[in-house]
Amino acid sequence: MDYLYHYTSIETLALILSNKTLCFNNLLNVDDIEEAETSDMGKFGRFVYASCWTNDERESIPLWNLYTPDMHGVRIKLPVFPFKRYSYKKGEYFLENDVETYINIEKLYKENKVSSWKWVRIGEVISYQNGYAYSSKDMSDLKIGYPVIKSGNLMTLQVVINSKTSYIDKPNDKMLESQIKKSDMLMCLSSQSDNPEPLGKTAVYRYDFPALLNQRVLKITAIKLEMVELLYYFINSHYFHYNVSHQGGGSAQANLKLEHVLNMLIPLPPLKEQKRIVAKIVELLPYCDRLIK
Repeated sequence: MDYLYHYTSIETLALILSNKTLCFNNLLNVDDIEEAETSDMGKFGRFVYASCWTNDERESIPLWNLYTPDMHGVRIKLPVFPFKRYSYKKGEYFLENDVETYINIEKLYKENKVSSWKWVRIGEVISYQNGYAYSSKDMSDLKIGYPVIKSGNLMTLQVVINSKTSYIDKPNDKMLESQIKKSDMLMCLSSQSDNPEPLGKTAVYRYDFPALLNQRVLKITAIKLEMVELLYYFINSHYFHYNVSHQGGGSAQANLKLEHVLNMLIPLPPLKEQKRIVAKIVELLPYCDRLIK
């Protein structure tokens, strides 16, 4: 078995044994003041926490000097991956399958339950409307009336109305039942067999003027306007897309079933916490985009 070694003081060892935890320090606070710096994203290290260990089994005088007071302390030896493994059965804590993990899901569930977080199904916090099957004779390329939103308008996770968008000048009452208003979320329920990309993509309609919803695009309206932004990030997450598109079989489907969308479980915090989470996502997303590029 491979091991890691940690040099520290007697006082810190007492805290580790008492609390049964290891303390991770922000990279802004480590000995090397340049540790948190990056060449293209500034002090990105402020989002990173570390605990300093070595795999050198030989004792090191420089490390004794660096991490212990007057070279008086202890050297801790632990397996390379010392964390406890947890096993959960299908159905426990809403899990879809048997799971083995290093995350204490039971503890997280109880803590979130106490702090007013709760698991809800999407259908409990939204209303929905299916799109209308417009014929080609209903629509026009003239930019007059209501734009018709199709799956192609949602490809960038934003509703984009462009030169290819069709319009309906004078919709009838049946068509107006699929009217879209600002802050509605729109989800693509279908994809072509040779292009699965649009499936499940969801965007928030942010225009001030109304539009009309095409078939196989679902309109989702949150029961509270303040919930829209967090629901948008949940629904566009890999967790949501993978699970909802694989229900009823082991492989991804070309069409999302409405019942699967409505039955998807998401963790829902109080509104104040929702706003804090969204603000943090908005802050960090530019860094993520730069890392991807």
